[in-house]
Amino acid sequence: MRFAIRLSPLPSCLRSSSDISHLASYILHPRALDSPQSARYNRSVPNIRRLSLRLLATIVLVAIGLLIILLPALVRRQQLRTLGLPSSFTFTDSAAVPAGSPPPDSAAVMTALGNVIDPEIGISIVDLGLVHAVSISPTGDVNVDVALTVAECPAVNQLGILTSEAVIAVHGVRRVNVRLDPKLPWDPGRLSPKARELYRKRFGRP
Repeated sequence: MRFAIRLSPLPSCLRSSSDISHLASYILHPRALDSPQSARYNRSVPNIRRLSLRLLATIVLVAIGLLIILLPALVRRQQLRTLGLPSSFTFTDSAAVPAGSPPPDSAAVMTALGNVIDPEIGISIVDLGLVHAVSISPTGDVNVDVALTVAECPAVNQLGILTSEAVIAVHGVRRVNVRLDPKLPWDPGRLSPKARELYRKRFGRP
């Protein structure tokens, strides 16, 4: 959203700091100046008032635009506080890996995540666009950040367990840490083309 601020040029009587000072004195004390100056500033005050109104209107429009942009995040955060939900859900698991083993292959980890089906929607979490980040350390530790389709998802525990079990089964994974974060953004726009078609058939949108 863009806003253009267009400022009118200052009136001819406001060409110096002394003119501005005289105008301020006139506005505060109209009778403090002689008649010629008063007449000159009388012509300038309406222009300044119009300029002030334009500036005020621009500020209000910018504030409204920022509110519209930030409103979804504020509502989602308020929902979390109202529901009393934790900021995130963490699921960990570990496996015995022989010393000196190479770290797991990233493609194998993504394949494993692609086999995790959302219990409620019936589509993989990768195709749903729920997987936000995957990091793999040289020692075989895997961290996965997963979003939720809704903050109050009733299947959060089941989803976390399914995800951690799928990743820990990948060869070379020593430890997995799955973080399900209700604050991570998600909307149907993150669906893969395949998931979009399934989503449309089951829910009639998007």
